[in-house]
Formats: sequence, structure tokens, C-alpha cells
Amino acid sequence: MKFLGKRGMEIAAGTIIMLIVSIVVLGLALTLTYNVFCAAEDTARDISSQNRDQINRLLTSGGRVVVPDNNREARVEGSFICGSSRSQAVDFAIGIQNRGQTQGGFNVQVNFEGATDNSGGEIDTAGLFGDNHLLISIGDQDPSSGVTSIDISNLNIPNGQTVMGTLIVNLPLNAPQGQYQYSIRVIQGGQLYGAQMAYVSVR
Repeated sequence: MKFLGKRGMEIAAGTIIMLIVSIVVLGLALTLTYNVFCAAEDTARDISSQNRDQINRLLTSGGRVVVPDNNREARVEGSFICGSSRSQAVDFAIGIQNRGQTQGGFNVQVNFEGATDNSGGEIDTAGLFGDNHLLISIGDQDPSSGVTSIDISNLNIPNGQTVMGTLIVNLPLNAPQGQYQYSIRVIQGGQLYGAQMAYVSVR
């Protein structure tokens, strides 16, 4: 039986150490890539300065509930790396301003209103949407999701102040081509305070 000499044992130990160091470095590199890549996906949900400017401009022009750029085309996004499935998604910026109303007491309702194909026919969407079809984050409320509707109650907006948020629409990759319509209604004191429509085009 052949045994390793002192020199051979030193080489073997050095190889093992180098292997361990390489694995650790690789792990750190993968972790950094994961954090940067997935943080980029989350950052894409933030309201851009351009949207903020558009919201403020529309509110100054007399709007109380505004959605700048409310007709958008879906884009494929998401990744298995970040623990999410691929989907066609669109995000809409929303602005609501309290003009002389009692503080708080605002309800925000988002509803899927239907879809039409390129020839104007109705698209059958039964069973098409997942649990994260609709996702909204607005003001100091926790994010809320829904299949075809979301109802946020008691949104606090001090008198004269504005809150902004983001509505995200996720459509599966097999969603038929056409236009998908969504209503955004804000209720205050049991009355309609303001409303907007948002449209998603799938090509």
C-alpha cells in the first residue's frame, strides 16, 4: 500500500483548502447576483419621478383620482431565480387627493371589467387569472391582491394631501391577445369620489 509523503499531504490539504475557498466565493457571487437581480425587479415597482410629476400635474388640473399613462402594453417579466413565475405584467401609477373631505374614510376598489379580442369580441377569461392577477400598494396600507377585484377600506388621506400608489396587473403568458379593462373607483362617505379606467394590451 502506497502512502502519501509529507509533501503529498501538503499538496492534498492545499487543494482541499482551495476548493473550499472557491465554493465560498462562488456562493457569495451567486448571493450578490440574486440580491441585485431581484432588487431590480422590486425597484421596477416604485413610482418613477416622471409619473409623480404627471400625477401632480393632473391633480393640479382638477383631477381628484388620476392614473397617468392608463393604456399600456403588457411585458413579460418575473423569474424563477427570484421565486416568481414568468408573467405578462403592467404597473399603473395612481394618485388620489383629498379635497376638503373628512380625514380618512376613503375606499379604493379595483375591478376587472372584461376583455375584448382584436376584432372586438369578448374574451372568455374563466380560470385564466391567478391569485396575484391584481396587486395594489397605496398610501400607508399593506399591499393587497386579488383574482378579479380588490377592495381597500379606510385609506387615510389628510385633508389637502395626496397619496400615491401602484396597481400591478399580472397576466399569464397564455393570455389571449386583446385589451383587458380595469376600473379604479374611490368611494368616500358612501359616494363615488372619483374613478379612472386602466387598459392592458396583450400583443
